[in-house]
Amino acid sequence: MTTPDNPFSPPLAGAPTPPSSGGPRPAPAPGTMPPPGAQGGPGRPARGPSRTAMRVLLGVGAGLAVLCLIPTVLFGIRLPSAASQTAELTAQVETINEEIADLDSQRTEYLDKIAAAQADSWCHDFTREGVDDAAAQAARLSFADDAVLSAVESACPDKVAIATAYNSVRPSSFLTVTISSCSFTSPTNAHFEGTVTAERTQALSAFPSIDVFFELGSSSTSFGGGYIDSMRSSVTVPTDGTATTWTADLPVTDSTAGYCGADAIGWWPTGQ
Repeated sequence: MTTPDNPFSPPLAGAPTPPSSGGPRPAPAPGTMPPPGAQGGPGRPARGPSRTAMRVLLGVGAGLAVLCLIPTVLFGIRLPSAASQTAELTAQVETINEEIADLDSQRTEYLDKIAAAQADSWCHDFTREGVDDAAAQAARLSFADDAVLSAVESACPDKVAIATAYNSVRPSSFLTVTISSCSFTSPTNAHFEGTVTAERTQALSAFPSIDVFFELGSSSTSFGGGYIDSMRSSVTVPTDGTATTWTADLPVTDSTAGYCGADAIGWWPTGQ
């Protein structure tokens, strides 16, 4: 008698044990195909790329996007930055130029003050009263720089003309002082007579007449060596070469000196 199938009957001896729902599947027998659904077969969909591969791809894409943005960012920032730097440098150059101009102005003002002070000093020293030093003072002016000369011309132009004449001809080259007589009229007095001539010269053409200053004195020898007694005298002479007579009395301490002399010192325009 045949017994109907019992789904709950134990398996026959030697039959394979079906896998449990939660346990691992048995490996297929050699030479057999895996059951449907295994290893991505038609019974089970195949897996896509792994998460690691996706991350790599996303990273590469992001890097490419950044590289594409770099030129845009650089050019977008660099050009305004360059323009700003140019404007800043231009402003700095203008500021420096203004400072240089200001320093030049201060320097010019300082030099003008120095020149004015030197001009005032020269005008004060170059006088009729300082005729002994007139030739040296005139020579100083000839070596002055343009700024000082300009300041002198503004401060005392008449004296510039005198100094120019002094520098053109030396007093000894056109002034002649002669003694026609010298006598000791008393133990304390010597009487002088003579002439002074100013030779005609282009340097003095601006001055119709000049006052000639000269020193006269008594000496014990005709070879010079200094006067025992001396004094200063002056006479006004024309500049056309005409001789002018002069006289003077010299107080002496030694009436036995025996010799008289006279030497030109300098000159100054009459009335100035």
